[in-house]
Amino acid sequence: MEEEFSQTQMVLKENQGKLDDLMRSLSEAKRNLSEKQQAYNTEKEEFDIIEKKAMEIKRMAEADLELAIPQLDEALNSLDSIGDRDMAELKN
Repeated sequence: MEEEFSQTQMVLKENQGKLDDLMRSLSEAKRNLSEKQQAYNTEKEEFDIIEKKAMEIKRMAEADLELAIPQLDEALNSLDSIGDRDMAELKN
């Protein structure tokens, strides 16, 4: 009986050691996860700022295009209306 008790104590000590190792590993994993979460949050904030700037640039570019396209069309129409007589007059 005493020998059985002694063996049980040894098994318990071994298992306690394994449990302690697992708890340390779990604690380290939680710490790593927390650090990665913080890094992710920081990068996401930076990305959100860049995305907002990009959207504003896109909006401004589209507004510029809305103004430029009619003027381009008008210029192209003017070029199309130049005839041979106009070209001869320009050469002189």
